[in-house]
Amino acid sequence: MNIGDAYQHIISSLSGNYDNRESKNVAQIIIENFTGFSNSERRLHKNNLLSFEDEQHLKKIIKALQKDKPLQYVLQEAWFAGMKFFVNESVLIPRPETEELVEWIIQNSNDILDNNAGILDMGTGSGCIAISLKKKLPEIPVTALDYQTKIINLAKKNATANNVQVEFYKKNILQYDAIKSLPVFDVIVSNPPYVLKKEINEMEKRVLANEPHAALFVPDDDPLIFYKAIINFCKDHLKKDGHLYFEINPDCADELKLLLQEKHFIKIDFKKDMQGKIRMVQAIKT
Repeated sequence: MNIGDAYQHIISSLSGNYDNRESKNVAQIIIENFTGFSNSERRLHKNNLLSFEDEQHLKKIIKALQKDKPLQYVLQEAWFAGMKFFVNESVLIPRPETEELVEWIIQNSNDILDNNAGILDMGTGSGCIAISLKKKLPEIPVTALDYQTKIINLAKKNATANNVQVEFYKKNILQYDAIKSLPVFDVIVSNPPYVLKKEINEMEKRVLANEPHAALFVPDDDPLIFYKAIINFCKDHLKKDGHLYFEINPDCADELKLLLQEKHFIKIDFKKDMQGKIRMVQAIKT
């Protein structure tokens, strides 16, 4: 099978899972993963033959995708902020909305008062936020935490692959005794679980069936459980005039604003994502 045939075979094989535009995009990503060829290079080299091993591997990829496994988990890689990240089912697939959060922090990086205090990413997952910030702001120390060893090991792998130094800790955000020994930071950021259990029926089936529910869902009766814990942590671990950033559920914006005001945060600024939904917030500690 040559590259051109493989490209067409992927598209036709996935017609029941994706529309034509998505199938073409997926096919190109797979071909590029195999060969390193861009879209134009693929056309130029369409008669190049795949090896037998590549053909067998392609069959396995198509079979997994036909079962609605996300492409990023099948290839075990995802792109975020121009960098490649290893991903598996223990972490969420990095999303464009989170890239917007990272860019917002970078835009405001002049407000980071003390480079020695640095940035803390709470609930780092694949490490995409922490690693991207360190890549863009190399002089600023970056620390990250998550609650499982396998998640921390994956994030460390991504830091090494992207040639940055981030200090990682295995700690649970909801267990204050486990995190109270951490130092003080200039910036604290988190993209915690925020999808309500009652919103399950609105979730894309591919996400619901494959991505870790612990990283997605919060109880309907306590939707701000992670935000409360992080804001409480900020009392002794975010410097005066330090910045707090969250990715959020738009439906919880008003309730979160009240909580931040009660805890003496000021200049609370919400920002919409590319879909026009309120998706992130910045606040300053008094």
